[in-house]
Amino acid sequence: MHASVVQFALFFLLGGAIGFFGGLFGVGGAIVSIPVLAVAFGMSEQQAQGTSLLMVVSNVVVALWRYNREQKIDWRMGAYLATVAIPFSYLGAHLATELPERIVRYAFASFVIAIAAFMAWRTGRALAPRAEPLPFVFVGVVGAISGFMAGAFGIGGAMFTIPAMSVFFGLSQVAAQGQALVLAVPGALVGLVTYTVARDVAWLVGIALALGGCTTVVWGAHVAHRLSDRTLRWLWICFLLVAATALILRKSS
Repeated sequence: MHASVVQFALFFLLGGAIGFFGGLFGVGGAIVSIPVLAVAFGMSEQQAQGTSLLMVVSNVVVALWRYNREQKIDWRMGAYLATVAIPFSYLGAHLATELPERIVRYAFASFVIAIAAFMAWRTGRALAPRAEPLPFVFVGVVGAISGFMAGAFGIGGAMFTIPAMSVFFGLSQVAAQGQALVLAVPGALVGLVTYTVARDVAWLVGIALALGGCTTVVWGAHVAHRLSDRTLRWLWICFLLVAATALILRKSS
C-alpha cells in the first residue's frame, strides 16, 4: 500500500511538471510524458502513448479554457479541424498498436525532428506567413493529417497543426497553439479508446499524471500568452529536439 501511495505521488508531481509545459506549448503534455514514461520507466512505446493520452484529455480541456480566455479561439475553424480529424485519429491509433515498438518510436522521433528543423529554418529566417491564407477548405486537409498523426504518435497532431496554422493560415504561434488544442480533444479521446481496447493504458499512472497536470496547465498557458511569438517558437523547437533525442537514444527493451 505504501509503495502504491509513493508511486502515485511521484507521478502526480511528474504530471504537474508536464502540465506546465503542456500549457506553455499547447500540446497537452504528451510531448514530455511519452519519452519520460518510455525512457525513465521502461514502458513500451505503445503503452507510453496510451497512458499519456489519459493525461492529455484532461490537460487539453483545461488549457483550451485558458487559451480561450486569453485570446478568443476561432471555433468554426477548430470544429472543422476536429470533425475531419476523428476518423483519421482512429486509423492512426489502430496502425500504431499493430506495428513493432521500434518502428513506432523511430517514426515518432523522426517526425518531431523534421517539424523542429522546419520551424527553426522558418524562425531563423524570420519568414512571414502567406500574404493570402489558403482557402478555408484546406483546413480540412490539415485536420486529416493532424488526426492521423495524433492517433499514430499520441501528440503528432499538434506538432503538425501548429506550424500548418501559422504558415498557411497566418496565425501567430500562440493562436495556432489554441487551434491545436481544439483539435486535440476529440483526437485524444479516440486515441485513448483505441489504446484502451489494445490494453496499452496504465490507468494508475495515467490518472496520477492527469491530476497533477490539471494543477499547473493553466500557469503554462498564462506564460505562453506573455512571451513574444519568436521566443515561444524557439523554446518550442528546443523542447522538441530534446524529446526526440531521448527517444532515439533509448535502448529497446
